[in-house]
Amino acid sequence: MCRSFLYAVAALTFFLSPHRCHANVFQWTLTGADQGSGAIATGGPDDGGAAIIGFTGTIDGETIEGLQGGTPGVPTSSPTGAFAYDNILFPGAAQLLDGSGLLFRIAGQEGNIWANGGGYGYATAACGNCITLSHQTDSFAILPLPADLSADTQDLPEPNPITLLGLGLLGLTMARWRS
Repeated sequence: MCRSFLYAVAALTFFLSPHRCHANVFQWTLTGADQGSGAIATGGPDDGGAAIIGFTGTIDGETIEGLQGGTPGVPTSSPTGAFAYDNILFPGAAQLLDGSGLLFRIAGQEGNIWANGGGYGYATAACGNCITLSHQTDSFAILPLPADLSADTQDLPEPNPITLLGLGLLGLTMARWRS
């Protein structure tokens, strides 16, 4: 009786777990003094925009090693102190990034792209006082430009805690049954 109940609970939790989260994924380009392209992923709404949760691609032939940063939407100093960033994208706005921009690793250094009075800036730095590259005439674009954050969403599976509990109980029942 008890074993049958546990099997039923495990089966129900496995098949009735529709828990999903959404992410917007866009293609981006950087043109001007620097050339780059790749993908940018955003999560939920944050500070009037969307929290950037992923940033990949290349700039000037160098591979982006990953997004850096703490809590999106909170203007923060980078680990070296060279940049301020908040990792927020503003789809549909005249400026896709704000003055803090987004922080990432590239060629073993910090990289930052930010809005700069109608244009965009791109810079890299290995330490707070040693910015190695800085151009402020670049154009940053996302393609296709969405009007809002609900456009072009992709389902990302996320494990449901009840499903995990049910599978754990099933595993314990099976282990006990075998011994």
